[in-house]
Amino acid sequence: MPPNICNTVIAAISNLSTAYNLANIGLALILLDANGHRISDVQKSVLSSVVFAGAITGQLSFGYIGDCLGRGPAMQLTMALTMMGSFLSSTAVSPDRLSTDTLATQLYAWRFVLGVGVGGV
Repeated sequence: MPPNICNTVIAAISNLSTAYNLANIGLALILLDANGHRISDVQKSVLSSVVFAGAITGQLSFGYIGDCLGRGPAMQLTMALTMMGSFLSSTAVSPDRLSTDTLATQLYAWRFVLGVGVGGV
């Protein structure tokens, strides 16, 4: 595959995965509710928006980080943060089925990390 086409395919897959990670919280909230986790409307709003707060943080900070480390290492760091935030969001657990606050707090943190990675791109 020629390098230009390969780069285009990689960029397209990256953009698709970013859009998926930003938009999948709606389905996750439905699944959490179906599994007995009663998340309040305030918690749902925060879970939906914390990723955008992280994205703003990433946008504001990764320009400087790119200047200090170089574009390549800064891009690798943003991809690592995106993968880490996505993976850890998927592995968030509640110690017991009744503790939705613990689960929501983990999701707040990991979706913020996901947002920083997404915003840094």
